[in-house]
Amino acid sequence: MKTVDDYLAEAPKDKRAALIKLRKAIRAAAPNATEGLGYGMAVFKHPNGKPLVYLAYWKDHCALMGPAAASSTRTPAS
Repeated sequence: MKTVDDYLAEAPKDKRAALIKLRKAIRAAAPNATEGLGYGMAVFKHPNGKPLVYLAYWKDHCALMGPAAASSTRTPAS
């Protein structure tokens, strides 16, 4: 899997439709964002390279997450 298109193509059919709708909404809201893969999920990045949001799917659900939710290596600010 190398692209967001590949990632979405592998999603279960019942999740794929929702993920495609979310992708379109993200593209409309952030037209300068770039797409890629990170942490095994689709990621949309700000032009400065920082993640804006992630799209992901699992067996029973799909999700739209902010960057802090996608990374288990982040810690709360002091």
